[in-house]
Amino acid sequence: MLISSNMHEKAGDFFEKMSLLDRALDSFVMGHAFKKAVDHFIQAGVFNKAIESALSARNWNRAVNLVKNKPADTVRPYQI
Repeated sequence: MLISSNMHEKAGDFFEKMSLLDRALDSFVMGHAFKKAVDHFIQAGVFNKAIESALSARNWNRAVNLVKNKPADTVRPYQI
């Protein structure tokens, strides 16, 4: 019901509490709740997706912080 009402962020929170992490992440991304998506990707250890989410949210400082101290092969596509 939350998704059909376009309440994606709330749906993501609900799915996260129910340990349905894949559905939570999908809901956060669909609802443009990139901060929560970034946090979710970090917890899952998927740093390239966390960086992409931070960039999509135009959260430059967060993206830079994610790139710092990560292996070169992980951050190479994001370096200028």
